[in-house]
Amino acid sequence: MDVIPTHEETAQTDVVMATLSRFIEHEEQESQSITERLIAGLRSHNLAVAGSAASLDALRRDNVDTLVMARDYQPDPGWTCKDCGAIGTGTPESAGCPQCGKLSVRPIDTREALLRLAAQLECPVEVIKHSDVLMSLGGVGCLLRTRPGPSIDKRTAIALASGQGQ
Repeated sequence: MDVIPTHEETAQTDVVMATLSRFIEHEEQESQSITERLIAGLRSHNLAVAGSAASLDALRRDNVDTLVMARDYQPDPGWTCKDCGAIGTGTPESAGCPQCGKLSVRPIDTREALLRLAAQLECPVEVIKHSDVLMSLGGVGCLLRTRPGPSIDKRTAIALASGQGQ
């Protein structure tokens, strides 16, 4: 809420323009505040992630409080598996899915995938007009609800499951 001082003679269009100007100002301040929270989360609290792959992973785990995306974010293409639903960034090293091994990987638009997942989870999305810091981190990040658990790769998971990793 804000107060915009006017006089009786002030034209309605001038009031509307002043209101819009204040609204835009407030939105930019809010965006900068969220970017600062993202950076602080990355630096100390471990309650944030940055980059396409980490953001996709956090969304898939339903651990995202807010998706933060630079307006100029243009990620590399990603992929998804039609069979197991796995999703990732870049191009898989082989023709098969890195998760299930089936030959049902297809390319996707990573930006679109992030936004779709956020919408499915009813997760707020904050689009940042301009942030050099956010762009240097890959153009996208997430504020997390809880600290992420340790991430293990597929070989480690198989070794642990078979009792070899103990």
